[in-house]
Amino acid sequence: MKKVCTTLLTITLLGGCANGKISHDTTGVDKSVIDSVEKLFVGIPVLASMEGSTVRLDEDWVLTVKHNKPILALQLKEVYYHPTCDIALYREKGDNSVKGVAKPYIDEEVYHVGYPIGLPISVNKGKIVGNVNMKEYPECRVIATTGVVASGMSGGAVINSKGELLGVNWGYATSTIYWNNGTKLDYGGVFVPIQYVNDWIISVTGKDYFNK
Repeated sequence: MKKVCTTLLTITLLGGCANGKISHDTTGVDKSVIDSVEKLFVGIPVLASMEGSTVRLDEDWVLTVKHNKPILALQLKEVYYHPTCDIALYREKGDNSVKGVAKPYIDEEVYHVGYPIGLPISVNKGKIVGNVNMKEYPECRVIATTGVVASGMSGGAVINSKGELLGVNWGYATSTIYWNNGTKLDYGGVFVPIQYVNDWIISVTGKDYFNK
């Protein structure tokens, strides 16, 4: 991937809204992807709840984001948190895992998949624009896209047109992102790519999902 970096001043942590119109049209997205993404939930629906999303890597491991920790802690899961990035793994047996993983590329078409709060699963198409350095996690690079991410979708899947997993939804920018090549993006979606945390995933799971 071309390394185009910038500094993103402020990104929301998905506090009750979205960076665009949410789509629930799953046309063109492999059913296996839809089945691999699940809602992470505790509380009373709508009234008093915490919600996020997850994506299953395989029959043993599930990916989500670290800022879903309050939900994960209440569900007493065996969770492993990345030391410097907002991503987490937990061990849980299950089916409906993703087809595989892949590396992201600039200008590639992607889909953000997850569960907005109180709504059915959402699939939002976008395009990868560039790498971003986050103020909240300065040692972790993430990727910005033109896609829509809504509250509750954090931890869900970001896939390519082949249905391969690129990373997990993180949030969205609350202002314009500028790159040093002149590119800019208003209120872009943001995700944590698996490629950038692959060594950590291998250390936790003992598996290299890029070389299965």
